[in-house]
Amino acid sequence: MQESHDVGYEISGVIEEWQKQVADLCQNNSLLTFSLCVALAPVLLRYFPEINTTIFHLVGRSSIGKTTALKVAASVWGNPKKYIKQWRATGNAQEGVAEKHNDSLLILDEIGQANDKDIQQTVYMIGNEKGKSRMTADAALRKTKSWRLLCLSSGEIGISEKIEAAGERVHSGVLVRCIDIEAQSAKGIGIFEDLRGSNNGNEFSTILAERTSKYYGTAARVFTEGIVKIDESTIRNTFHESLGRIKSTLELKNVKDGTTSRVLNSFALINTAGTLASSDYIGVLNHNSVAIDEDICNVLQRCLPNVYNQEDEETAIVEDVLQFLQQNESRFRRIHRNDPNQGFVYQDEGNRNVKWLGGFESKEESRIYYVFPNAFKDEICKWKSSKMYRKILQKRGVMLTYTDGKDRRYTINGDRIRMVTLCFDEQS
Repeated sequence: MQESHDVGYEISGVIEEWQKQVADLCQNNSLLTFSLCVALAPVLLRYFPEINTTIFHLVGRSSIGKTTALKVAASVWGNPKKYIKQWRATGNAQEGVAEKHNDSLLILDEIGQANDKDIQQTVYMIGNEKGKSRMTADAALRKTKSWRLLCLSSGEIGISEKIEAAGERVHSGVLVRCIDIEAQSAKGIGIFEDLRGSNNGNEFSTILAERTSKYYGTAARVFTEGIVKIDESTIRNTFHESLGRIKSTLELKNVKDGTTSRVLNSFALINTAGTLASSDYIGVLNHNSVAIDEDICNVLQRCLPNVYNQEDEETAIVEDVLQFLQQNESRFRRIHRNDPNQGFVYQDEGNRNVKWLGGFESKEESRIYYVFPNAFKDEICKWKSSKMYRKILQKRGVMLTYTDGKDRRYTINGDRIRMVTLCFDEQS
């Protein structure tokens, strides 16, 4: 927990004061309890390498208490005034912020302030758990920043709307890495369901804001100290029990698609954190474990319809690639081969002002695209892992390679070159 001056890893008060003045007020409020559990959950990530960094984005109109939820979560780790960061920072700056929050909670307020054109790239960067590779002045490769964390975010608009405002298509991978959660409760009092004796939501928000500015930073430390004393098998068993209860409650016992499974695992991790935090042997939260289950399921239900209706991520990736090729077909030159032994020839000279992506040919039942490797990496796999795309496209039989997995070589207009070969059925 170094560099506390920059991040806000600070302590004020003792754990009993934080519990009474902050955490106890969150009981009977599902989104506040969820925020507390999200804040604690990153401590458990080291035990679950299969669970990815995820952004939980609270969406709702202004002045309903979203920032209050962020302050409650921030108080687990440190001073909310310093700990809560802003979306408006540049992508490069967000790399440094994410690295400093490794193994803890990253909080980003007001997504509306972020640059529309940068937001998709930033979400991928945070979710992929590493920054860009860079060279030093003497041409040596700098160490790439990396992290594993959970992120709590807020804004008046959802991630898809934000990306579409830049005129861009929303990639399926973004919707897995950044999950929109409707912040407004069914009670009609902002994000709250129980005002704990306050007259209205504004008064309750003010009380929580004041108290989180006085009592903070103790919960994460007590929770971490308790976790390291627990056997790893106990932690993993608690996780599987939490996942089972969530699936049973929401009648999702036979989930098979990767997207939904990924989201359920993230919520099970959050539920596990709450279950352990409220246990007698850690005692960070005074919440009842059954109530924590109900609150986590309540929040999951708000976002599950959007998640559950998505296609399997692998299928979505294949569809993303096909959509890109179809939308950019004018940047592929038609090619054919008069003699298979002489390779291909372009059917036209091509416009020199067009940045060509490669060529294509049509057969009776399929269309084959021959893509320049750099174009595949920089444009089709923009902001994403080209290795991951290659693996999935090969698995689905869309990418044709040699038996060693390398791109095929072709003679085109007399030049022998490697090309990424993508084959789609014409009915696609």
